[in-house]
Amino acid sequence: MRRLLLLLAVFISIAASAQDYKILFLNTESIRIAGNNLKVGDCFNKSDKIQWADDKQAMKVLSLPDKKQFIFVSKEFKERKANTANVFVQTNRLSTRGAGSLSGVARKLGDTVYTIGDTAVEVDYVPDSSEYFYLMLEGRRHQLEYKDGALLFTADIWGDNDSVEVDVFYRYADGTEECVSEGIRIIPLPEMICTKKCCHR
Repeated sequence: MRRLLLLLAVFISIAASAQDYKILFLNTESIRIAGNNLKVGDCFNKSDKIQWADDKQAMKVLSLPDKKQFIFVSKEFKERKANTANVFVQTNRLSTRGAGSLSGVARKLGDTVYTIGDTAVEVDYVPDSSEYFYLMLEGRRHQLEYKDGALLFTADIWGDNDSVEVDVFYRYADGTEECVSEGIRIIPLPEMICTKKCCHR
């Protein structure tokens, strides 16, 4: 009985300390979360307070419970007056459950897509083998690769532009096309920025 109680206590302790997100990428040396300076590879809870150092500071994270990836951007958190990932996820509808349609893809993409290098945006819509998504930028068509439940936005499409406006379309097997979303702002984030703190060491 004592051994069972001990095992139960250990299990409860492990469950209580379970982390929600793992940092996969940072465009700063570190980020302050829950009073600690975290780096790539560190984990944190969705209820931990995030202290952003710069409007363009961003991190790519892996949700440990469901293995989905998200990009958290300082500017978006500040616009929503959110200081925890818990609030941000709830208000930004990061989950794609129940989308299952092109209108669901449009809702997932929203008005703005932040990218860091090549960025995968998860969607709950699987194209047939001869169908695909593409975006129009300055009169040119760029097919978006679909892989593992996500559309891949590659950095080579917009080059050195700070931001671009694109329309996203879906091409069916019979050659007909449907506009998924118009006027999406793509904002590439710098892969490395230096905050005042690290610049004045």
